Amino acid sequence: MATRPCGWIALMALGLAVLACGGPTPPPSTTAPRPTATASLPTELPTATTPLPTELPTASAARPQIVNTAVIHKPGDSWRLVGELANNTGQTVSNVALHIEWFDASGASLGSDSADLLTTHVAPGETAPFIYNVYTTGLQIAHFTAAITQSTADATPRSAASAVLVKSPSVKVDAFGNFHCVGELDNISGQPVDIEGLAAGLFDHNGAMFSADSFWAAGQHLEPGGSTPYRISPEGLAGAVAADYTCKVYVDAVAAAPATPPAIIVKDANGNGNFTDDLRFYQDVYGGIHLVGEVMNAANQPMTIKLIAGLYDAGGNVIDADYILLPVAVPPGETQAFDFNTLLTATAGFARATVQADPYSTAPAAAAQAPIKLGNVAIAHDKGAIVLTIDVLNDQPAAVKYATVMATATDATGAAVAFNYTSTNEIAAGATGSVILTLYLDPALDPNELNVNVVALAPQP
Repeated sequence: MATRPCGWIALMALGLAVLACGGPTPPPSTTAPRPTATASLPTELPTATTPLPTELPTASAARPQIVNTAVIHKPGDSWRLVGELANNTGQTVSNVALHIEWFDASGASLGSDSADLLTTHVAPGETAPFIYNVYTTGLQIAHFTAAITQSTADATPRSAASAVLVKSPSVKVDAFGNFHCVGELDNISGQPVDIEGLAAGLFDHNGAMFSADSFWAAGQHLEPGGSTPYRISPEGLAGAVAADYTCKVYVDAVAAAPATPPAIIVKDANGNGNFTDDLRFYQDVYGGIHLVGEVMNAANQPMTIKLIAGLYDAGGNVIDADYILLPVAVPPGETQAFDFNTLLTATAGFARATVQADPYSTAPAAAAQAPIKLGNVAIAHDKGAIVLTIDVLNDQPAAVKYATVMATATDATGAAVAFNYTSTNEIAAGATGSVILTLYLDPALDPNELNVNVVALAPQP
């Protein structure tokens, strides 16, 4: 791999801030800068998913019931136990704990364990899914029981499911056979709501429940008339056909106080008043999907920022959704690049993208990070990527637990076209830590015409 100049490099060390309260704390990242591709699933298909009889605890019609249970034999000799809890009471049921026990055809117990629902609260007349995986090999599970061992009645008024419209739900199957339930949530209640839980149950063409999961991406606060794309990804199987399955979406919403939209602005690089055409959507040479852009903090204090992205087709239907938490808090008036790089590969029909800050998890930050010195930065080109080997010098009087290292590639107009970040291990006072950071580029770009900016930040000692 030859080392050669790549435009010019601006080496900067800026003092930013990290979250103190009011939102999730961005932990130091020790993962590789690029997500590892999902391994292909086994090609053996599970057995038919006709609903199997389940022993239910004796209960009256006015008590929560376990319904729609199914046992699925998965490839690799493991088992999936799924079902729903139906709230037949007149109050919200919360914090439900289940005791699950599985049996062979003779009725002999093969094991038991506890499980939880995939949403915390279940409003009157609504249902919530659960899933439990049994990985012990050599079993022949015929049926299982699910008994409610704990629940609390919740007097908090919760929005009915009809208050949040699940718009244009659909099922996607990616190249590895994984399922993805995507769509949009629209707040039609006339009042603000918080989405405290969101899950999906996957049902096969026989109407039998096949899988379930909680959400991957969705905005969690919606003002009246507001909307958010979502993605929920139940476990899949190789060879699955999307047309054979449907998704049932479970929304756990509660009336909320109005929230002022965070003063986070997606940068309109070309100044035409439409930021969506400033977002760069591309597939890199390794097959990864990227949505790159920049946001500006227009607030008067540092902000920890969570962004939600939606990909839409020409008809306005969601084909994917993703989220990111920016690696450091953004100071007032500053701009930060971003890259949604855990998008699906099944994005045929893409027409436009949206990016919005989620008020539920975007909040002021107080604990500042200090600048930390950069040493040598070596650049190499590798098949449509820029590989940076970066030395970070701890010139502070004490050890730092980690340093966040960010790199942004910009084109001749100054617009961000690629972004990535990583974290160092602990660096002793006066010592040097090194990281390798890769920028995965749009194949349409010439790496030699790009500028690269590298920034290192560390928590204050």
